[in-house]
Amino acid sequence: MKWSVLVPEKLADGEYMISIDGHRGFAFHEDVPVVIESERFSGLIQLDKPVYVPGDTVNFRVIVVDSDLKPPKRKYITVTIITPSDALLRQWDAAPLNIGVFEGSFQISALSIFGTYKIVVESNGDRLVSKTFEVKEYVLPGFDVDVFPTRVPLEKHQAVDLTVVAKNVFGKPIEFHDGSPATNVKCIVQVEGTEENEFERVSDNNGEILLQLTPSESEDVITLTVLVDGQEILEEEISKAEFKTKSFLKISLKSRAQVNMPIRLNINCDKSVTFFMYYVMAKGNIIDQGYVSVTRRTSANIYVQYSASMVPKATVFVVTVAGDRMVYDTMDILFEEQVNNIHVDIQQKQVQPGGHVNLNVRGRQGSYVALAAYDKRLREYGSIHDLTWKDVEMLYEHFYSIEEDEYAEFDIFEGFGLFARLPTNIKINSVVRRADRYDSFANPIQYRNDFAESFLWKNLSLQHSDQITLVERIPDTMTTWYLTGFAVHPEYGFGIVKQPVEFTTKKSFYIVDHLPYSIKRGEVVELSFTIFSNHKDSAVQVRLFNIHQQLEFIEQPFNDSAKIKYVVTQQKFGAPVTFKVKAKKLGPIVVRVEASYLLENDTIVKVIRVIPESLMKRGSESLMFHSQSYVNQIFEFDLHIDHHADVGSTKIQFIIKPNLLEAIEDNLQNITSTMGFEVSNTLIDFASNVAVLDFVTVAAKKYPEYQKLGRQSGLTSGYRNLLRYRKFDGSFNAYGSGDSSIFVTAFVVDVLLVASRYLGEVEERPIQSFDWLASKQHSSGRFEEIGPIVVQELQADPINCIALTSYVLIAFLNFEPIRNNYSEVIQKGIDYILNHRNDNGDTFHLAIVTYALTLHDPKSDAAVNSLLKLMEKGHMSEEHMYWPSESHTIATTAYALLSMRYNENFFVNQILTMRWLVKQRYTYDSFPRALDTYVGLKALTGLAEMIASYHNDYDIVFTILHNKSFRIRSFLINSYKNSYTGKFEDIPSDTRRVKINFAGKGVGLFTINYMYSVDLRNHIPQFMLTLEKFKTKSNYELKLKICANFIPSLLQERINVSLIEVTLPSGYVVDNHPISNATGVSSIEKIDIQYGATTVFVYYANMGPDPNCFTVTAFRELKASYRCPAYVIVKDFFHPEINAIKVYDVDQDDD
Repeated sequence: MKWSVLVPEKLADGEYMISIDGHRGFAFHEDVPVVIESERFSGLIQLDKPVYVPGDTVNFRVIVVDSDLKPPKRKYITVTIITPSDALLRQWDAAPLNIGVFEGSFQISALSIFGTYKIVVESNGDRLVSKTFEVKEYVLPGFDVDVFPTRVPLEKHQAVDLTVVAKNVFGKPIEFHDGSPATNVKCIVQVEGTEENEFERVSDNNGEILLQLTPSESEDVITLTVLVDGQEILEEEISKAEFKTKSFLKISLKSRAQVNMPIRLNINCDKSVTFFMYYVMAKGNIIDQGYVSVTRRTSANIYVQYSASMVPKATVFVVTVAGDRMVYDTMDILFEEQVNNIHVDIQQKQVQPGGHVNLNVRGRQGSYVALAAYDKRLREYGSIHDLTWKDVEMLYEHFYSIEEDEYAEFDIFEGFGLFARLPTNIKINSVVRRADRYDSFANPIQYRNDFAESFLWKNLSLQHSDQITLVERIPDTMTTWYLTGFAVHPEYGFGIVKQPVEFTTKKSFYIVDHLPYSIKRGEVVELSFTIFSNHKDSAVQVRLFNIHQQLEFIEQPFNDSAKIKYVVTQQKFGAPVTFKVKAKKLGPIVVRVEASYLLENDTIVKVIRVIPESLMKRGSESLMFHSQSYVNQIFEFDLHIDHHADVGSTKIQFIIKPNLLEAIEDNLQNITSTMGFEVSNTLIDFASNVAVLDFVTVAAKKYPEYQKLGRQSGLTSGYRNLLRYRKFDGSFNAYGSGDSSIFVTAFVVDVLLVASRYLGEVEERPIQSFDWLASKQHSSGRFEEIGPIVVQELQADPINCIALTSYVLIAFLNFEPIRNNYSEVIQKGIDYILNHRNDNGDTFHLAIVTYALTLHDPKSDAAVNSLLKLMEKGHMSEEHMYWPSESHTIATTAYALLSMRYNENFFVNQILTMRWLVKQRYTYDSFPRALDTYVGLKALTGLAEMIASYHNDYDIVFTILHNKSFRIRSFLINSYKNSYTGKFEDIPSDTRRVKINFAGKGVGLFTINYMYSVDLRNHIPQFMLTLEKFKTKSNYELKLKICANFIPSLLQERINVSLIEVTLPSGYVVDNHPISNATGVSSIEKIDIQYGATTVFVYYANMGPDPNCFTVTAFRELKASYRCPAYVIVKDFFHPEINAIKVYDVDQDDD
């Protein structure tokens, strides 16, 4: 039986239920859910390219259709362009549809960010369709490589057979390689979905790598990646094959699916049955059904009548009962023809570049027709920008697919919007659905300067006929073109060119360029070209022109107007030729190349973007090992390489130094020869000789040969001479007579306690001196100088005597017996320092306060915080570290080193500080210099003593973790084998993290040095630079106000000669007087116009912190075919690393 249910006219959209009940004693009840929708629309989007560069124009079309693929009437849509950062770029509100089509375009700014953009189409708040496209740097490839499995890879094969096909832009095989196997190639194989993740293999004599892969039980897909020299050459997925059981019932198509023709089907069952029932479903409706009675037969023929609703796809469902099982089969019938057919024919399959092509377009009269053609090489970046028959099928599925619930896999009927109720003794056979099988049926001398990647973005209407002929000019590109199109008819709906038309542009003698998307100014690059000729052994002259002197030829001494080379070509092979050049101008530069042989020639004119140069940066990361006992330690740290580093510019080196006294050894002779060991006649002489002797003695523990550099001769007489400066109360003065000095007394007692290690004559005299110092302490705890001033910064302390108090306390704290006997004096002094210190004061004062607090209690908050504050003021490079001070840089740095000895976190900083101290010139011609010398050598002595106490016996494993692939690489260092400095430079440039395993005891320094370049646009500006564009009356005029001033630093307040470079947007030039309205303190010394009036150089003298402004006026000479960003750079003429840069573009409305 067949029933129809009338849906009420004003029934609201939603989900409803139809109830079916039996009558007259027939017990049956079924509730069937249905969805009511008044109308449904969806859409498609077509772009002219899949990928764009900044400055390109994006052309797009939106097609809106209903469930019958017909255009809606009087409908408006909203089109929105979304940036990669989810910002709104452009929007069309209430955009009207022309027979279901809206066409739009917009230009991507030359300053746009790279990434994925999105086009979103909505109607009445409902999203209809969206599509993405990419903006990035790219160049089209000169050839195409396709990799595909030779056979379907199954799990049982345990290997993948691949076929590699390489073709040129015309679809012809590449003839540069003879096809011989690539033997003995080392490959890295990465596998996901197996027990082994990565391994290394070498290709055999057949160029093959045989793999035995054991899939993980839980994985259905194995992903295989092959890399050679770090470059990925293959990625393949191997899916587990499904082994399907034999169906009980099978449908076969016995006639072609044609419009207006019936379709004959044959049904076969492996058992005899009595009937077949069939349903023909299309677009959500049952358009035909039937019951075929058979007498114990296994097959039958069914004839299905054609209906327009069956296009483009219909599904036939056949069911019967065999024994106690219900069996079924399904088949999708795909129509090759469309209700609204559109055909495009081309007369010539090969045309001259820049020539014309004749196109014949055929379709239904009254159709809106849209055409598009693009370079086939763009398909390397994807083909989703275009419309294909697959899009139509997906649109069909969007309208008519049945949403299955969680039980759908157990009920085959529900997937088709059907339901079946059977007697309890009849079972449904659980065969695989035929709709999912793989065999669903389907019928089987002029410049070439126009290198557009797409063209023929054209709309036309077949108003008066069902065909039209077009004559279109082809761009100058040598390539294969893809031509597609679609048609929309108000009555017959949407149709598409199912098979795109291909044709090529080619000459018998031509140039193919391999120019990059962009190059950096100042870097040597090779501009590569290939010359093709049908002549055998032809010597072709190739000339590269230097337009407006924008290039510098590397291979010749003078910047001539052109560079000429000769190459020999063969009939089947191209001849490569390269020119080494440097770009001098920023922005777009013209590359013009001419090739000629006898009467044949070809010339191409292209544009390359020149981006700003890069600046080199350097850095280092160091780690110190030090342990007196055997330990196993693991350290990890990151390399702080700027994420803006230019790709491929990073170079990394690591150094291991088991001998940390190597730096001292290099400068020891200089230090000792400077100090000398003469008989001491003054207090300063004695103090200096004691410091040198102590230093040499400690260093000799590690290097015995150093002992000869130090002598104790003269030390005794020097001590006796020292006593002439001592008074009866134990105090000392600076000159042997006059008032006692707190500073001198503290200085001498510290020297005497060091000298006591080498002289037995130093008895109890220092004790009396300490008693005297203690008696001079103020009740507040401070020490205030009472004698003559010999060290101004220490004794005449304007900040509450903090420096002198700290210095005296250091003398008390340096020796344990003294420290214990004067604990009250020390505590009062420490309290005074804590209450009166100024961490933001002079660095020298901060350093001496920090050392005093550290000696008192290195773990106290006061000591730790003071040290951290001091570390902030240090100047550190990859080679050394120091603390600048107006008068006592050596002493300030020495006190910092002495303080760091008590904090293991600053071990590396100690080594860097040591390197700086040993390179200084030590003199003793005055008390200030003697203070520097004594404290400096004392700090070195302390560090050398600590280092000398270590005995090296360790192994180090350096594990390098790659930032991207996380592959591991290790180096083993043994301290006995590597007593010298070891350098390792074979480190991958993408290394960003290092793990170090230390096993053993001893001391050593591990340092990673790295250097990389950073684009000027990502550099920290050292000038203030602002740009302001003025509105002008004409779209052909540009007025740009530029202001610049130097940002002063501690080392420099003004720039002697500053250069401001102004590059203009594409198509703009200046006249002979481009600068006006100049203001500012500094004066313009010179104005220079170069590179065909596209760049202006403005020179300033003595630029400082005050703004200097001027206005540049330029005029648009021609409309640029694409846009490049323009730049303004200000820099120190003699030190270009001091700079700032701004990027700008003209408004889109200006063009």
